Amino acid sequence: RDHVLQDLLVRRTRTDVQRYYHADLHFPEVVGPESLHYRLSPSLSRLFAHTVRLIGPRICSFFGTEDSSGPKFIASDFHSIGGLTYSRYRALEFLTTPAHIKRYAWRNMTTDRISRQLALLSQINLIKRFESSFTAFKISLRHLRQKTQVMIDMWEHDAIFVCPAFDINALFDLPERYKQTGIRLTFDDVAAEIRQKIAALPPEKNAKGQNAEYHRDDFHPLYIEALHSDLEFLNALIDDWNNYSDDPKLDAFKRALVPVLLDPARNPSGLLVIFTESADTLHAVAHAIESVDPDLPVLTVTSANRHDVEPQLRANFDANYRGTPSSDFRILVTTDVLAEGINLHRANTILNYDTPWNATRLMQRIGRVNRIGSTADRVYVYNFMPSVEGDSIIRLVHKAHTKLQTFHHLFGEDSRIFTSAEEVVHHELHPDTGGVSSELERYLYELKRYKDAHPARYAHLLSHPYPIALGVQLPQTQGDAPIAPDPQEPTEGEVPELAPGSTLCLLHTPDGHSHYTLVGPDLSA
Repeated sequence: RDHVLQDLLVRRTRTDVQRYYHADLHFPEVVGPESLHYRLSPSLSRLFAHTVRLIGPRICSFFGTEDSSGPKFIASDFHSIGGLTYSRYRALEFLTTPAHIKRYAWRNMTTDRISRQLALLSQINLIKRFESSFTAFKISLRHLRQKTQVMIDMWEHDAIFVCPAFDINALFDLPERYKQTGIRLTFDDVAAEIRQKIAALPPEKNAKGQNAEYHRDDFHPLYIEALHSDLEFLNALIDDWNNYSDDPKLDAFKRALVPVLLDPARNPSGLLVIFTESADTLHAVAHAIESVDPDLPVLTVTSANRHDVEPQLRANFDANYRGTPSSDFRILVTTDVLAEGINLHRANTILNYDTPWNATRLMQRIGRVNRIGSTADRVYVYNFMPSVEGDSIIRLVHKAHTKLQTFHHLFGEDSRIFTSAEEVVHHELHPDTGGVSSELERYLYELKRYKDAHPARYAHLLSHPYPIALGVQLPQTQGDAPIAPDPQEPTEGEVPELAPGSTLCLLHTPDGHSHYTLVGPDLSA
């Protein structure tokens, strides 16, 4: 920061803009962020804690180090793990033939490490869906069960496909394919289809034979036990959660919608922007709004329909829209597809229904409404915080806070993003001179104004063989001191009197002396 960014980076914060360009540009004031909370019933709290334990155990290796005879199994009691092993994503870890294992190893990434990372990603995604909404979580549980069942079916048919190039789970989703095509397929039909796809791959797409069909004998026999263990846990979780149709987070949202988020005192435009990472959560939120007030028009946007609804989106939420503004929609519910590249600043209230894994997304989301040209004087930011239980595993709040605080300290920010605990810093690039209000920056600002007003005179002074420090006496100004570095304090009588429109120059000559001279409007010295 001190040795690189300070000299290379000129960052115009809103403090700069408000100081120097307040007559031309206007930013709204950011109020908040304010946290929204929800409570679980005692029975739901117990199920919540039980679920977190089952889906969030530590992802550990099933095997020891690999040698010439293959991996050595070190854990046989899957129930002792205490939860899901995400074995559907760990088939490579159970391969026993060195030649097969070598196909998937890459640089310093062993099959064991690759498998554990895939399992960890699946676990994080499941927990994040849990925090997003119960609707999204239930759908994810069913998807993971379907994928686990596909692997068990392949094991039972002795045709196990490991194909990074294809979506094996989608190909074996027979009910969905029947819904789309009206054709009833069998396991053997899909297996033959996959074999044809593998054979049709160009050599460069399958050089190491990574897309291949294996048999039960190619895997450690305990793999099927791991799969059945996961399936048992998933069936139990799905049965437990099917007994609960309520979502306390969604209920808290419905209670806050009209009196808080659409409060006319804070939200005079009556427009609201809601962000979520999950399309499933998006639909649940949209239905919740409809249940509160069917007359509240809602626009939902995902990657699937963004292009189609963009004209409506801009007409209703973009304050810079050049066409005729529309008021067809009051609430926008969107995924992160709109977190950048779009103006939504007719609205001044934003709700982060869930917390994105990348904390930068939070800044980008708020930036959609916190923009130059906003129709409101204040922007209000609300955040639903992750649960303590879930966050203890993925530490989402800690990671978001740490990353945002790093941005604040390194670059300077104008407002808090996620929590009230963030320390907003404006001047870390120049801590010794006060940052954006430093003498150097004020001098550079005045120098730029002088260059714009007197380009010929500026070029003349720039071509002078000796170093020059400038003080500018602008027209209609009589008593202001010139804003300039003063390397040598002159004695009384040494500084000539400035006429309006003239330029005072302090010349430093090679012999070590300094003297003042005047440059008039005609460039005469």
